[in-house]
Amino acid sequence: MPYTDDASEFFAEDDFAEVVTIAGASVRAIFDSAYARAGGIVASSDPALWVPSAYVSTVARGAVVVVRGVAYTVRDIEADGTGVTVLQLERS
Repeated sequence: MPYTDDASEFFAEDDFAEVVTIAGASVRAIFDSAYARAGGIVASSDPALWVPSAYVSTVARGAVVVVRGVAYTVRDIEADGTGVTVLQLERS
């Protein structure tokens, strides 16, 4: 049975969330661009955006996301079953 509680309280702008643009719409989301290093040789960031699932039910791979003035493309969409969807991004 899927989790049905309202996840919107986690996306308040006075906490971790910020307003971003997803496919032309303004949405509150949590952005993370953790820097990762593999074996001390390869280093990169892996940007991701956590969004209430209801806001991105029609978003598809390839959609444009703008965070802090930087454009990204959605490369993967992962609904977690709790009302939150993670958009895996790559810089455009």
